[in-house]
Amino acid sequence: MTSRCAVLGVLVATFFMTGCAGPAGPAGPAGPPGPAGAPGAAGGGALAGYEVVQVNGSADANASKSQTAGCPAGKRPFGGGGSMSIGVGVSGDVENLVLTASLPFSPTNGWLVKAKSLGSTPGTTWRIHTWVVCAPASP
Repeated sequence: MTSRCAVLGVLVATFFMTGCAGPAGPAGPAGPPGPAGAPGAAGGGALAGYEVVQVNGSADANASKSQTAGCPAGKRPFGGGGSMSIGVGVSGDVENLVLTASLPFSPTNGWLVKAKSLGSTPGTTWRIHTWVVCAPASP
């Protein structure tokens, strides 16, 4: 059976002096590199306008504590953390205090820290310290 291209090719070749397309050849070599692009706009800094908000809890002998530090309006949290300390003028065992949570907290647009005592010396007062790094929210 004769292919349609072969039949039409004779007619086209007679009229246009060309035939049907053959198989694709191998890829050619890569061309030269193009020109450099225009420089981009200057950045605004990694955390331009950031601030650290710290909240220090009250010292008492409670076994567990929870505290938040919130970002001001127009800013959002980019990080945070917490620590514990024993009360001033009190002898106690700070090694028995553990941080149990440190994470972003949506209702206050800030950071939540939780800690507990694993059995400090009776009467030991301790406090929790919470901080959050806040920066302007992107539009």
